[in-house]
Amino acid sequence: MRGFRFAEADGEPVDIALADRDALCWARAVDSRLGLQSRYGISVLLRLLALVNLIASASWSHPLCRFSRDGADLDPNLLAAAATEPLNATGQFDERAFRARLSRALLPHAPASIAPMTGATA
Repeated sequence: MRGFRFAEADGEPVDIALADRDALCWARAVDSRLGLQSRYGISVLLRLLALVNLIASASWSHPLCRFSRDGADLDPNLLAAAATEPLNATGQFDERAFRARLSRALLPHAPASIAPMTGATA
């Protein structure tokens, strides 16, 4: 397990613990490249974990990703959204806002599957 503590402006710390093996692998990779001692490294890790979670749970994102044994090819608009969209209180992206941002960025070339949600989650 790996833990992080963040100090809030009001002095109350926020603790995050990574126990998932995959999350720990991502943490080691980010630590080796960027370091997890800085806000930047932690931000990259949390956004990466949120993006992985979004891709795993949102089938509409799959046309923007290509995975192979040699690595991953992610649409630059997907990465731009992951770099700038806010994380919610649980450390995830708001799927509806994320998808809306992508549909605006990709229009008119977006696959139909990326179109903004109008009703229930797809």
